[in-house]
Amino acid sequence: MTTYHKEGVPKLRILVISSTFYPEVNGTVIAVANMIKALRDRGHDVWLLTRAAKDVPSKELRQGIKVIRVGPKLRGLVGRFILAVNQLHEGIKLMREGFYIIHANGFNALLVSLMLGRLFRVPVVATFHGFQRLWSKEARWRGGLTFLLTYPVEKFLLGQADDVVFQSKTLFDAIKSTYSLGTIRADIIPHPLDTSVFKYSERGLDKRPIVLFVGSLIRVHGVDLLIEAMPHVIEKVPDVKLIIVGGGPRREYIEGLIDRLGISRVVKLIGRVSDPEVLAQLYSESAVVVVPLRYSGYILSLAAEEAMASGRPVVTTMKLDPELVNHGVYMVKPDPESIAEAVIGILKMDRERYHRVCISARKYIEDYCAQETVASRMEKIYLALIESSRTRLRKKVAKV
Repeated sequence: MTTYHKEGVPKLRILVISSTFYPEVNGTVIAVANMIKALRDRGHDVWLLTRAAKDVPSKELRQGIKVIRVGPKLRGLVGRFILAVNQLHEGIKLMREGFYIIHANGFNALLVSLMLGRLFRVPVVATFHGFQRLWSKEARWRGGLTFLLTYPVEKFLLGQADDVVFQSKTLFDAIKSTYSLGTIRADIIPHPLDTSVFKYSERGLDKRPIVLFVGSLIRVHGVDLLIEAMPHVIEKVPDVKLIIVGGGPRREYIEGLIDRLGISRVVKLIGRVSDPEVLAQLYSESAVVVVPLRYSGYILSLAAEEAMASGRPVVTTMKLDPELVNHGVYMVKPDPESIAEAVIGILKMDRERYHRVCISARKYIEDYCAQETVASRMEKIYLALIESSRTRLRKKVAKV
């Protein structure tokens, strides 16, 4: 290994494995891409092995990321199994070129990564982006039979990883409880965010107050709870405006709900926004961002991180680490009255208090979620695991 910057940190070859990536766009994809970019910017050589996508080449350089795709494109248990087999086959060829660490994103990727790691004596780090099974039964994206079949496998895989990265202490505790885990090596590191795109911006409360929602129009994301809260907000803040960013299967229902409540004059649906610069502008124009998840989320969502980076208070129904209440995050019950009360409280703040909250939110992101910060912490984990693996190997060789 050779050094590449003044800190003398070795340049690493890192293989990242994930079941999803661009052109699909969701929080997981963005989190994986942000992590890879952050590691690449620190001088590391990072490759991504992921699922095939329609009209996308099997090998490409995407935004500076070396991407290799294998099939199938179909989902479900059968699709996951075939994908794992094909990723293992391709991974063996890649590993022969020499990688120092494997970073798995999700259980399917972890299964493949562990087999590659054991075969080539390379440490494996795992990250997860959701854990919907920790929510109520109504929110699970897997059926009951699939849940029963995969649970023991997932529990076993979690115990085999050399390190598991959790985005919050609350998530770590929930997963340990759900899977009845004993002692595992784990680190708490939030998802990375590009703070050069989502910049802090001043926002005076004397402007027309804008409440912003960014997310998918699906039941789990709970935008209907926010819409039902708006009549209460309008009563106290008559000039308020709600902007809804996102698309999904419930758009027609949402439009009908807005009409039934008679608040169409203050609500604007603008659909999906894929350009981060445009999205950053929407955050900067807002006064408060609401993340009304119907079930416990345990980690700061991408929208919450982007809002805080922009210096905006966040009202959310998620269960998060308690210290976030000191950084502009207001955790409320998943009902319209509680959401409305928190939003009204923020919009009624005096300017000095509001700006203190905004600055505190931005500082939290800079201290814990900025790409450079997260990449540096991941780098230290990788190096420690690599050194530990080599020490064990040397001891085995010495015994022989």
